[in-house]
Order: sequence, then structure tokens, then C-alpha cells
Amino acid sequence: MTFIFRQIYRIIKDGTKSLLYDIDGKKRSKFQVYLGFTFVPIIICVITIWKEINFKDIIDTLLTVLSIFTALIFSVLFSIPDKLSQRIEKLKNKTDNSTKNYLIRFINFTRSFVQQISFIIVICIVLIILLVFLKVITYNIIILILTTISLILFYNLTMYTLMILSNIYIILMNDIDINEKDLS
Repeated sequence: MTFIFRQIYRIIKDGTKSLLYDIDGKKRSKFQVYLGFTFVPIIICVITIWKEINFKDIIDTLLTVLSIFTALIFSVLFSIPDKLSQRIEKLKNKTDNSTKNYLIRFINFTRSFVQQISFIIVICIVLIILLVFLKVITYNIIILILTTISLILFYNLTMYTLMILSNIYIILMNDIDINEKDLS
């Protein structure tokens, strides 16, 4: 049982660490990362407590959406290592610098992608558990605390998903450029 929690801790640590580097392996500004993933959630906490936000009315919908989203993300996670192997096999005979740089970038992307997708899955599972608790708990202060935590996790889930989308866009545009050069 402790092995599972150690692995989940590693997923969280690696997922969080993946924010600090882009797909080129360059370090991102810690200020921007902290601004987007720490300060904004603190503001969400303050607003949630101040406005006493409660989303008991939409918990069933959120649970359904999160369950479907988690299943889809699981399927994506299993297809990535295969894509990496295919990509390396296809390009390993090319020795030019742009291909080598592309492969390095693709490996960095894949590592970051797996870390972030795994982290998203953990966030989704925690959110599902929190939403189930929100559905059955009746104490207002606990509802407010769980709602605050849920909103922060939803925000982080959204930000991670957007970051992954951004990285996928960069890699796909590189693919298009490389394929366009091959046709020329």
C-alpha cells in the first residue's frame, strides 16, 4: 500500500517539476509558474470563501464529466510510448542537426507529456473523491473547504490541460515543418 502512495507522490512531484521546463528543456521563469499555479489559486480561495461558493447543484454533472475525461486521458497515456518508438525508428537514420534537435525536443515533450498526463489523472481522481464527499457532507465549513480545494484543483486541471495542448501544438507544427522539408 505504501508503494502506491510513493508512486502517487512521485507523479505529483514530477508533474509539478514538469512546469519548470519547456519542451526544449529550457527552464521557465519561476515567477510565471508561481503566478499561474500558486497566486491565482490563492485568489480563487479568497473569492470562494468570501462569496461562499457552493456547487452542489452541478456535482452529478461534474462527476460524470470527470469520469469520462479521466478514462480518455488514461487511453492517451498508453499510446504515447508507442508513438515515441515509432518516431525514433522513423528518424534514426537521419543525421542532420534539425532532425536531432527535433528528436531531443520530441523526447522532452514525451517525458513532460507523460508526467503531466499522469498528474492530471491524479487530480481527476482526487476531484472525484472530493465531489463525492461534497455530495454527502452537510457541515457548511467542511463544504466550503472542500469547495475551495475543488476549485483550485479544477483550475490546475484546466491549466495543465492548456499547457499540454500548447506543447502538442508546438510538436505538431514541428512535424508539419519537417514533413514539408522532406517534400521539398
